[in-house]
Amino acid sequence: MDDLYNGWDDALTSQLTRTITNQILEPVFQGKSFGYRKYDWLNKRFGDLQTYSAPALLILEGVGAGQKSTRKYTDELIWIDIDMEVGLQRVLNRDGGHLETEMRIWQIREQEHFESENTRDCATIRVDGNFFI
Repeated sequence: MDDLYNGWDDALTSQLTRTITNQILEPVFQGKSFGYRKYDWLNKRFGDLQTYSAPALLILEGVGAGQKSTRKYTDELIWIDIDMEVGLQRVLNRDGGHLETEMRIWQIREQEHFESENTRDCATIRVDGNFFI
């Protein structure tokens, strides 16, 4: 999903929903190739259109992947429960401590998104992510 977000401030919007459904899920569901413009986090803009052949299996991972509009295309919706501070530390360890402010704001936005989309309750599989490194 990081490739599809429009930066930090405009990530979980109707534009993301349209991109996921119209450019990825609907074509894949029909067995067609699909494409999207990958977001460049360093230059803060979308790049050129990238196209892909229809896969036999498609996995969408990240915040927004399990929203209501995607569910008619999915076989499974996997939810990973994780303490917010554990998740934050994992991201900061991976991507750098300089992102702490953005990540704390992101966590508020993702929580609001999950609540409005009822993501956790609609998951077909739930995993406790606090034990994974």
